[in-house]
Amino acid sequence: MNCVNHPKVETFLRCGKCDKPICTECMLIGPAGTRCRDCASMRSSSLYQVSIDRLALAVLAAVLPAVFGGYVIAAGFRFGFFVLWLALFFGAGIAEIVLRVTGRKRARSLEVASGACAFSGMLFGLAIYLLTHGATPVASVVVAFLTGHPFYALSIGVAVFGAVSRIRFY
Repeated sequence: MNCVNHPKVETFLRCGKCDKPICTECMLIGPAGTRCRDCASMRSSSLYQVSIDRLALAVLAAVLPAVFGGYVIAAGFRFGFFVLWLALFFGAGIAEIVLRVTGRKRARSLEVASGACAFSGMLFGLAIYLLTHGATPVASVVVAFLTGHPFYALSIGVAVFGAVSRIRFY
């Protein structure tokens, strides 16, 4: 047998996935054995490819729980440090919704979508909390609330971190 990429080189090695003959210069060693460069690249994996309609469905499924969770965290902002733990679990929960709707895919777009859902859910939940407690100019009150309560402002970042890291390091 001769290597597919180097026809003058004799070899007894084959790709573990496509069974092409490869030489020692062409092979890549991975956890599943030797692979050719085409089979070893992760770009072709269906695990990292999410269709637009599935992504939109995941965002729609995560928005309502994100707003509800943001409202609950806004209602419990007085607990200080514990709000950070609640926000971390909240972000992981939003990411889990996105993961389940998309069939456990791992694309970069899912990280962005889950982080955006966590961020917007925290802000809209806070706005709804402030509206139900008598704040009329919501935008200025939200900014004043975030500057006056640093643990809630930090919990937004923790929620986004929890959502993105749940998908990235699953």
